[in-house]
Amino acid sequence: TIDAMIAEKGYLNEVESMFDGMFFGAAPSWKADKLAQVLAMPESTGIPMIRSVSTWDATDLEDALDAMDVPVHVIQNTTMDFNRVRKEIALDELSPFQQVVLEKVADVTSETLPAGHFSMLEIPELVNAGIERFIAEKII
Repeated sequence: TIDAMIAEKGYLNEVESMFDGMFFGAAPSWKADKLAQVLAMPESTGIPMIRSVSTWDATDLEDALDAMDVPVHVIQNTTMDFNRVRKEIALDELSPFQQVVLEKVADVTSETLPAGHFSMLEIPELVNAGIERFIAEKII
């Protein structure tokens, strides 16, 4: 559980480990600044947030997807295994999250992009192009 991981490593070490796992290859120039912002969050806020984020997919995702009645575009590039280790997704692969969304939402498009967790900062041109295509095809 999240609490066990935090008890074992300590809050700051667990947060730093989670953050480090979001990058593949050379670290971006902004990584240290963003990590400092994340580590500045007090434990009293961070621990409940981590618990909430960690359990939402398991407890609330399917109900939220069932309630969707608008077009949805999924941009995915990483996933976590059962040991909470983040891995890149191959461009021809779908994450478990993408698969659930594709099964549950009637009007959905999905793409896998080559980046770490922060694709909007790492490859903004590809993310923006996908969003622009989605808007042109589904919204306008």
